[in-house]
This record gives sequence, C-alpha cells and structure tokens, in this order.
Amino acid sequence: MKNKKTIIELIITIIGTFLLQFGLICFNKYALMSFPLTARRVLIIVMYWIVALIPVLFCIKNNEKLDELGFSKEKILKQILIGIAVGCIMSIFITLIPILIFGKENTYSSSNYKYIWQYIYQFVYLTASVALTEEFIFRGYLLNKFKKISENTIIPILTTSLLFGLFHIFNGNIIQVMVTTFIGLILVICKEKIKNCSLLSLIIAHGIYDWFIVLITAIL
Repeated sequence: MKNKKTIIELIITIIGTFLLQFGLICFNKYALMSFPLTARRVLIIVMYWIVALIPVLFCIKNNEKLDELGFSKEKILKQILIGIAVGCIMSIFITLIPILIFGKENTYSSSNYKYIWQYIYQFVYLTASVALTEEFIFRGYLLNKFKKISENTIIPILTTSLLFGLFHIFNGNIIQVMVTTFIGLILVICKEKIKNCSLLSLIIAHGIYDWFIVLITAIL
C-alpha cells in the first residue's frame, strides 16, 4: 500500500512537472515580453520555481525532511567546494573541450551580452532558479521516491537521468535530450558516489555548468 501511494505521487509529480514546464515555456513565449523589463527579470527567476510546485506540496503533505532529499547541515563549506569542483570539471570536459575541437557554432549558440551585470544576473538565474528547481525535482524528490519503490539501485539513477533529459524536450531537440540525460547521469552519480556531495553541491555544480556555457560562448 505504501509503494502504491509512492507510485501515484510519482506519476502525478512527473506529469504535473512536465505540464508546468510546458506552461512556463508558453508563458515566456507569449506573455512575458508584455511586462516591463524589471518585472521580467524578477518573473523569470520566480516563475521557474513554480515548476517544482507539485513535489513541494507532496513534501509538505508527507512532512518530508530536507535531509531525505539530499540536503545536509554537515560540512557546508566542503559541500560548496565539491559543487564548485564538479561544475568546473563538467564545464571543461563537456563545454570547453568540445567547443575548442568542433567550434561553438557547431555546439552552442553564442551569447550577446554586453554588460557585466547581465552575466551576474544569468548566474543568479541559472543557479538560484534553474539549478535549484531542477536539482530539487530530479536529484532530490524523484530520486528519493524511486529509491523507495525500487530494490535495484541502478533504476533510480537511470530513470531520473532519462526524465531529466526528456524534461528539456520542450525547448530543445533530441540531441539536447541526450546531452542533458548524460549530464543528469553525471550529477546523480556524483551525489551517490562522492562523500559529502549533497543536493547543495549539485545545485552549485549545475549552476556553474550552465553559466559557463553563457560565459565561454561570449569569450571565444
């Protein structure tokens, strides 16, 4: 009965999260530009948190603690340093080296920012909004739930990574799905295998990785 409840919550979370993501993309495409610039800057950050609404509500309903999802109060500095290290290593091997070999026109679209504040804003948005939301959903809530219903430790890792890849299908293509699935796999393996690599570490790593794409495509 307990597994049945968890499975139902998983299905509701996955479907609801994907629908909210699709709705957010539609909002950004058709409605966001009608707001003043300052309001858009705030909305872009805040609206992304709504994607995590369903797992947040289930966590409140079930009185789940943050440490169950992968957060930890222990050795915060070490968690941060691990996140920075993982983010930098991912950026070098998944972003920088492919760009140097194949050229950025064949790998990533270029950034057109002119001012430092734009890069700072992007870092805040990508870390405190995108990375926080996606890590909470996929490497936090969903990973925890899949572990509860699966005796095989590999299934939660593979399933959450694939879902993470499919989550990006709305604003990408099959190549992006494959790449983000691979990135999700790296992140969840780091969480499972590196001591003191917490959900905070993954949020930092994810934010750095995404931001480095913006930075390096502007520089090269």
